[in-house]
Amino acid sequence: MFPVIPIGPLALQTPGLIMLLGFWLSLELAGRQGARLGLAHDSISSAGFYGALAGIGAARFSYVWQHWTVYRDDLLGILALNPQSLDPGAGLAVGLLVAGYLLLGRQQVQFRLVLGALAPGMAAFASALALANFASGNSFGTEANVPWAIELWGIRRHPTQLYELAAGLGILFIVWRAGRQPSSHAPGMPFLLFVALYGGTRLLLEPLQATSVLLPGGFRAIQVAGLISVMIALWLLPSWTEQTHPKPTETTT
Repeated sequence: MFPVIPIGPLALQTPGLIMLLGFWLSLELAGRQGARLGLAHDSISSAGFYGALAGIGAARFSYVWQHWTVYRDDLLGILALNPQSLDPGAGLAVGLLVAGYLLLGRQQVQFRLVLGALAPGMAAFASALALANFASGNSFGTEANVPWAIELWGIRRHPTQLYELAAGLGILFIVWRAGRQPSSHAPGMPFLLFVALYGGTRLLLEPLQATSVLLPGGFRAIQVAGLISVMIALWLLPSWTEQTHPKPTETTT
């Protein structure tokens, strides 16, 4: 792992740097995709920026709430922000709501256009999060004897962060290509692709994760969320694709 980059007397946190670069790339990709869909680049970037700020705040609040016993005797520790002390799920949900409100409520932009524009940025940020976790050693895998296993905490483990990075980059490629063909896809189709593919990825990779949150009954929370995401995307798929292929209207003579 490489948690810091020494620069003279300074030690730059690698995970934080990766997250910042991932954030910038996410906004850039969302802006470009929005421009293809007829949205203003600045509008997408601005909404994404404020959505990200709200998302980071929500991710931190959710993490502190889940680990309140750690912070109740050290309230100043709540301000010690780092990539390992965030709840990505809560941050993503709140960030999307804020960004969507800014675009939908204030600029009257079609909902599916917003989702289609944000999809590549979400895939890029998911990839950056996986790389940041690899740099910090967070979100590590279970013990493994495969040739590509990495040694962490004295045990050879599955490099689950690299699995997630490869999956994220693959999803980004698919979503980006889908967004470049608006004539053959509904405006929000890239978003449905992201939801289905990312949910499926978490469903498949979570059994290799050593730090899973378990629900009552022993079910893994991320797997349940991934399964629900895939089911919702598949449920919406027929109605969303109907918008792409309208039935021809009959003409009378």
